[in-house]
Amino acid sequence: MKKDAADSILKALFYGKLKPYERRAALSPERVEIESKIRTGKGFFKEILSSNDFQRLEAMEDLYTQASEDDEYLAFSHGFSMGALLMLEISACRDIGI
Repeated sequence: MKKDAADSILKALFYGKLKPYERRAALSPERVEIESKIRTGKGFFKEILSSNDFQRLEAMEDLYTQASEDDEYLAFSHGFSMGALLMLEISACRDIGI
């Protein structure tokens, strides 16, 4: 990678223009169908549950989302660390002429 390209990525990270935790939403047909099923399911439960029970269901959904975000963070962190270690190993190989 060219130094100027690395500088631009570092600057974008520093100034908050690049947010690794944000990704474009996957708009595959499968994803659209899944989201539709979720909306339909929530509508169903909103109709049959009391307001209090539906609020409890939404709170549970928030907990699932939080757990999923924690898993994503751990996977991202692990992948980033592995990438950095790989770069260090490659750099060390170059330093000794391999």
